[in-house]
Amino acid sequence: MANTARITVRDTQGREYRSDSGRMEFGRGADCKVCIPGTDKSISTSHCILYREEGKLYLMDLGSTNGTFLKEEERLQPKVPYRVHKGMEFFLCSRAHTFVVAE
Repeated sequence: MANTARITVRDTQGREYRSDSGRMEFGRGADCKVCIPGTDKSISTSHCILYREEGKLYLMDLGSTNGTFLKEEERLQPKVPYRVHKGMEFFLCSRAHTFVVAE
């Protein structure tokens, strides 16, 4: 039986990130599921979150300084959930931090 809470994303280097809790936080913070290390301060400590609610998948910017983007550079409004689907791309600040929703 498939895990209905599972979330999987891939970055542009082919690395896969998976969460079975229905929640995946992105940022520089050590407690983020997808921790973007380094000295690049363009990524906020708690940048955005990908989560499942009632079987649907949502992406929400957590008030980041430099934004979370969907599609053709559509910047997400902070604290507003956006419905996303398998195969959709999103990026943090710039295309250098692009992810694809895999599951």
